[in-house]
Amino acid sequence: MTLATLMRKRNNTLNKEERMEVILNGLKRIKREQRGVTALEYGLIAAVVGGAVIGAATSLGNNITTAFSSLGERMYYVAYMMTHT
Repeated sequence: MTLATLMRKRNNTLNKEERMEVILNGLKRIKREQRGVTALEYGLIAAVVGGAVIGAATSLGNNITTAFSSLGERMYYVAYMMTHT
């Protein structure tokens, strides 16, 4: 029995057994519908992958910044030595 059917039958009031039946039917329907579960799983996977990508990009970005800073310092030192010797 659906919630709408029960509500029409009893003038918008449900007893305890009818409320439990509505809840159990809703849970059974959710269990049958696999599309929602699959979408949720894909959403969780996307969140985990997104977090990993952000973490990797941050780490890689810091490493690239350090590498270019070091390269710039070395180039400056070489240019300074070439002009002052």
